[in-house]
Amino acid sequence: MILRGAVNTLLVVLATASAAVGHCEAQRVLHLSDGDSVLFLGSGQANVPNKPPGLLIDFNPLSSLRDTAALEVKALMVWQVLRDSISSASPAFVVLRATDRNPQQQGIREGHSFGFVVERRPDGDWYFYRDSLTIDQRIAALRSRGHT
Repeated sequence: MILRGAVNTLLVVLATASAAVGHCEAQRVLHLSDGDSVLFLGSGQANVPNKPPGLLIDFNPLSSLRDTAALEVKALMVWQVLRDSISSASPAFVVLRATDRNPQQQGIREGHSFGFVVERRPDGDWYFYRDSLTIDQRIAALRSRGHT
């Protein structure tokens, strides 16, 4: 699992980012390269104490959050769609947060989320937190398994 050693850091990031996210874009459907879709809910600044600002990207995968392997595939495909925007913003890290939150629902409701932390390393490439493969290598592996 990608986040095994990052749970405490992720909780701090998500708690801070949840308060800080001022969804700068309206929700919209993102069409992924494999023909699937997700609902883009917004993005905003993610803050971790004593670290440069990051970027939080919220999306609803329109499927269960229980299958984390499938969520990872969707997160990588969301990355592909938003890569140019992410790169131009130059954040120190990015949290791709899948959530079952539905903005159409009103009132108090329970929501669940699963986040993937992506960091830019000194070599200039992007990696999942504490992973040895670049995001590009992970996407290439998906393509070799039939995902486009």
